[in-house]
Amino acid sequence: EGEGEGEGEGEGEGEGEGVPSQLRINEVAAAGEPFDWVELYNPGPGAVSLAGLFLTETLEDLTLGPLPDDVVVDDGAFFVVDVDNSTLGFRLGGDEEVHLTDGVVVIDGVDWDEGASPAGGSYARSVDGTGDFITVSPDTRGVSNGTP
Repeated sequence: EGEGEGEGEGEGEGEGEGVPSQLRINEVAAAGEPFDWVELYNPGPGAVSLAGLFLTETLEDLTLGPLPDDVVVDDGAFFVVDVDNSTLGFRLGGDEEVHLTDGVVVIDGVDWDEGASPAGGSYARSVDGTGDFITVSPDTRGVSNGTP
């Protein structure tokens, strides 16, 4: 199962219950230390459970990396998933892609080229949840990527 940290863990205090389709991949670190990682962001409204959701590096296996069933990401919060062979069954590479799925449907995904997610940096949305992905250094693991 995935390991995570950052804001968003717990029972959730958002207004009502959100739906998984609102979650976004907000940032990836393909040269993270000691692990690669993926940051999820919940723009709201409402808290969203990660139960039944997956991260995968291939569209041929939408259930490759199950996310923790006991995590709820609050409205406006971030959740970081450490990605390695022992937690999700894969690692991120320099020229890679990662997708968030419900096992059947791809909810969100990002594809990057070699060098876009460098050591000490990451490939992150320029605006949380909606912006284009850009290379940032240092990374902004578990916190807002900022605004333009």
